[in-house]
Amino acid sequence: MMREEIFGRYLPVIGVSDIPAALNYVNARPHSLVLYAFTRDKGLQQQMLQLTRSGALVFNATLLHHAVPNLPFGGVGESGMGAYHGRPGFERFSHLRGVFYQAKRSPSRVLYPPYRRWLMKLLGLG
Repeated sequence: MMREEIFGRYLPVIGVSDIPAALNYVNARPHSLVLYAFTRDKGLQQQMLQLTRSGALVFNATLLHHAVPNLPFGGVGESGMGAYHGRPGFERFSHLRGVFYQAKRSPSRVLYPPYRRWLMKLLGLG
C-alpha cells in the first residue's frame, strides 16, 4: 500500500514530527489528485497553497469539492493532466479559434496594393 495513489476506503495515517516534516513528506512523493488538510490556521493553509502541488487542495472537508460544478477537477503529473468540470473543463476540451472576416469596404484597403494616387502623394512617394 502507499506505492500508488489510493482510490478506496483506506486512510493511511503517517506520523511526522512537525509541519515542515509533513510538507517534506508530501512534496517527496508524486503529486496527488487531491490533497486534504484539516486545519483552520490561515497561515498554515497559505503555506500549503504555496508549498505543495496537487490537482485540488481541500481544507476541512472530504469529497465536497466534487459538488461544486465550477471548481476545476483534475490532476497534475502522474495524477492526470489538466482539469475538467464547469468552465475550465469546457475550455480544456475545446479549441478556441480566432475568426476574422474582412469587410468589403474597410479602411485597411489602403494598406495593400494597388496604392491610390492620393495615398502615394500623402506619403510623399508619388
